[in-house]
Amino acid sequence: MFSYFFPGLLVVLTTVLSVVAQNVSGVVLRGVSHGGQACPQGSTDFTLSVDKKSITAKYTAFTLSSTNSYFQRKNCQINLDIAYPAGLQYAVSDTTFSDSVNFEKGASAQHRILYYFSGSSDQTSLQHSYNGPLHGELSNTEVSATGDQIWSPCGGSLPLNINNAVVLRGSGPGKIDVRSVSSGLVWRTC
Repeated sequence: MFSYFFPGLLVVLTTVLSVVAQNVSGVVLRGVSHGGQACPQGSTDFTLSVDKKSITAKYTAFTLSSTNSYFQRKNCQINLDIAYPAGLQYAVSDTTFSDSVNFEKGASAQHRILYYFSGSSDQTSLQHSYNGPLHGELSNTEVSATGDQIWSPCGGSLPLNINNAVVLRGSGPGKIDVRSVSSGLVWRTC
């Protein structure tokens, strides 16, 4: 019994440690480009966390509002050039939506993030919905199912594209200000 248990345990621990203990010191955000009616130049700031486990986009001009029957949509298309060491790859594991909402009854919004790598047809998305009446500064985290994650190429890097979109609709007054979006990253050897 022990002859099967310990080698199996060793394989499991080695796999877990290879995912947890990645050397991400060479990971850098080399460049960012963005555009769209929700993020005019100079209104958006991007940061890669020190531990390389998240990228945060902060917005100062991403606002939608209406006082009567309506349908509005705004988006910000982002292209992130992330350099990382050979032998590693990453995926987006979760998204934290930080929004300020002021919705009366009848107002609703859907905040959706679409992720894909340049040149690849694979995509994954996460979203959060708000329904009025609802008021306040809200932070909500949505997690990608493991099978839904898309991984960066191994041995070379392609830009990560993020389409950050909000749809506002309804029959009552509503306003949403997108404050920030944080994309959680997981790393693995390849």
